Amino acid sequence: MKPHSKTLISLLIIVLSFVEIVFATSESFSEELLIKPLPTGHVYSFFQFTTKWDVDPEETKLRHYNLFPRSVGEIIQKHSLRELHLSLTQSLWRSQKWGYPVRFAGPGAEVFATFYPHLSNDEIDTAWIGLVNSLSGLFCSSFNFVTLTNTIQPLWTFSPEGLNLGGTNASHQRYANLPREIVCTENLTPWKKLLPCESHSGLGELLNAKNMYDSNYHSLALDLRPICRDKKCQETSLELKLSLSLVSEPTVLHGNTYHGINADWSFKSIYGAHLFSSCPRAQVSKVYIDITSNLTNSIHWKLRPNPTSIFINQRGGSATHLALYDLNAVSSWPINVQASYTKKLTYGNVPPPLIHATRFVGGHGQAKGKLVTRIHNNYFSSDIDIVFLELVPWYCRVFLHTLTFRNSKNKPVGIDIPQKLYFRPGLDRQKPHHLELRLTLPADSVTEIEWEFQKGFLKWTEYPPDAHRGFDLGPAVISALLPVARNWTGIPRHVSTFDQRLVVKESSGAGGGGGFISKLKSLLGKKTTSPAEETEENEEDKRSKKDN
Repeated sequence: MKPHSKTLISLLIIVLSFVEIVFATSESFSEELLIKPLPTGHVYSFFQFTTKWDVDPEETKLRHYNLFPRSVGEIIQKHSLRELHLSLTQSLWRSQKWGYPVRFAGPGAEVFATFYPHLSNDEIDTAWIGLVNSLSGLFCSSFNFVTLTNTIQPLWTFSPEGLNLGGTNASHQRYANLPREIVCTENLTPWKKLLPCESHSGLGELLNAKNMYDSNYHSLALDLRPICRDKKCQETSLELKLSLSLVSEPTVLHGNTYHGINADWSFKSIYGAHLFSSCPRAQVSKVYIDITSNLTNSIHWKLRPNPTSIFINQRGGSATHLALYDLNAVSSWPINVQASYTKKLTYGNVPPPLIHATRFVGGHGQAKGKLVTRIHNNYFSSDIDIVFLELVPWYCRVFLHTLTFRNSKNKPVGIDIPQKLYFRPGLDRQKPHHLELRLTLPADSVTEIEWEFQKGFLKWTEYPPDAHRGFDLGPAVISALLPVARNWTGIPRHVSTFDQRLVVKESSGAGGGGGFISKLKSLLGKKTTSPAEETEENEEDKRSKKDN
C-alpha cells in the first residue's frame, strides 16, 4: 500500500472517531431510585431512567442513535408524535393511605399522545391507530385494542407537559385506557431492553421480575416530551423517561404481626438482589431515601451503610429530608442498603392527602344503575378547583340529565354549566361517552358526583372472557392545583430528574405556605359495572344495614 493511502485511511478513521464522539456527547442518561417508607409499613420504590437527546424534536429524520432507543425514535418519526405518555399498571394506588406517588397511573393500560398541529383530524386518527398498534408490538401489550370506539379528545384535563411548540390544542390530543389489561413479565422484558444498560448493570439489576410481581402495586411507564436544552430555551431537546413504581410489603416476610410490625427492609428483601455496579453510561446514578418520617415519628430506623449526604428539599410549605447514595462514588461493591427499626412499627390514623376519591356502582338489578364518585377535600382553609374527566364505554349508556352533585356539609358545589361542563354522548360501537367538569370543591367536605346509566344490549361476540366477572370501566381523572405540598412526592415539570429538583432554587411564590405551582393529575379509582354477583352483594349490604 502506498504511503499516501495509509495517511488517507488514518485521517478517515480519526474523522469518523471524532464524529462518533460528537454524537455521543449530544445524549445524556441518568438513573435514579427513590425509596419512601410509608406509614402503613409498606415501602414505595420509584425507579426513573431519563435519557436526554439534544436533537430538534421536529426533525423529520432522526439518525445516529446511541443512548436513545431506536425503536422509540422510529415510532416518533412514523406517527408525527410530539408527546407520548403511557402506563401499564397492576392494582390500585391507595392515595388516602399512601399519599401521592411521583407519577400517577390508573389501573390497566393508559395512553395519551399529542401530535403535530399540521395534521388534519382524520390524519391524527390514522396516526393514533398506527401508534397504538406499534406500542402493542413494542411492549407486547394489548394497546391494539384501542380504537376510535374507546378514544376521546380531552379538553381541559390533559395539557402538554413539555414545550408547546406550534400551538398544539385539544384537537391534536388523544387519550384511551384499557382497565382490564394484565401486566406481566412479557411487558417488563421489552421495557428493560429500552435502557442503555438494560438489566446487566446499574439500577436495572434490581428489576427482578419475581419480586416485582409479588408486590402490592406496580406500574411501568414511558413519558416522552420536548424540553428546553438550557435555561435560555433557544434550542430544544427530546426527553425520554422510563419509570417503574413498586409498593412492597416487607412486613409479610417477617411472619406474625400480632405484637407489632417488623418493617425492616433492604435491597435484598425488596428486590431480591444486591447492587453490584452502576451503569457506566449514566452521568447521574443515585439512590434517594426519604427519611422525613424518621425525623418526625417516635419510631426511628437506621440506614446501613451510611449515606453520602443528606438534603432538605422545601416546596409548597413542606420539607422533605432525603438521604443520598451516589453510586458513582461507591468504592466497595456490592452494596445492600438496609433499614433497621429500633422497635416494631405500630400505626393508627394515617394523615390523608388534600384530595382523594373513591368510586363505586350503585342501584340494583342488572339492566341499570348509577356511577358514584366521592371526592374528599381535606383542606380546611379554602376551596380547591379541580377538573373531573369521565370516559365511559358506549355500552354503558349514561344520561346527562341525571347528573347530580351533593356535598356532605350542604355547601354549594361551584359549577357554571355553560362554561365549565362538556359532554359528548357516545354512539353504539362508534365512540364512547365523554364528560369533563370544572368545579370547585368546598373546603373540608366530601363532594359526591352521581349519574345514572343503562346497559346496552351486546352481541355474544362482544363479551370479554369470563363474562360473569362483569365489565371494567376506566378510572376517573382529576386534575388539581394544590395549595400546599402535603403528601406530595412528584417532580416539577420544569425539571427532569430528582438531582435537578434538589439544586433548583424555588421562586418567591413557591417557598411559602400556599405557592405550590405544580399541577397534580390524579387518576383515582376503578369501577365495575354491576354483574349479577356484584348486584347480589349490594343488595345484601343494603339488607344488613336495614337490619342493623
